[in-house]
Amino acid sequence: MAGLEAIGQSVREARRRAGLRQRDLERRCGLDQTVISRIENGRMPSLRWTRFAALVGALGSAWEPPRERRDPRDL
Repeated sequence: MAGLEAIGQSVREARRRAGLRQRDLERRCGLDQTVISRIENGRMPSLRWTRFAALVGALGSAWEPPRERRDPRDL
């Protein structure tokens, strides 16, 4: 589930960079605010790709895909 958490964190960071509240994003992409909250908290394993695409599209240039976070001890 680490992948879902990473995606959720990315969505939250992008939303905040864009200066949006979850309700604002709800109006832009058509996803319910509770669904956005679940995504941001990594608790939406059954999200359809079309809905995810609408979410990313609504975030526009603020969206950045999650990057691999490496443990500095592994370098």
